[in-house]
Amino acid sequence: MCRTLGLTRRRLLIATGAALAAPPVLRAGHAERWVMAGMQDFAPYNHVVDGRFVGVDIDILTEAALRLGVTMEFVPLPWRRALLAPSMGEDDGLFQLSPTPERFRGWLMTGPLRMTRMVFVVMADSPLRHFGGLDDLAG
Repeated sequence: MCRTLGLTRRRLLIATGAALAAPPVLRAGHAERWVMAGMQDFAPYNHVVDGRFVGVDIDILTEAALRLGVTMEFVPLPWRRALLAPSMGEDDGLFQLSPTPERFRGWLMTGPLRMTRMVFVVMADSPLRHFGGLDDLAG
């Protein structure tokens, strides 16, 4: 997946958000432009609004790039296409990944960029009161 050692270092730093704490020697480097692919419809983390790719993760990565002294171009893609982009040499990195053993084997992955928790919400008048798993949603 990696074209050069420098590209490998960039993917590692950006994919994890570790760039927020990058040492001064990395921040003092020459201006670079990194192309980062992300899921186009994953609000509020990243999504397209009036033709602009925006969201919480875009804000985090933009701040990381600022601290590293690089320019970051974000490319919104459908998720399956985003997963293919790095191996096709179309970008310098990919964000929004859930860690899996397969991904750790094939890519330089660390993280997380942010911590999240998934919850289910129902209307107050819903008959659903106790939820222990997906089977409880049958019917």
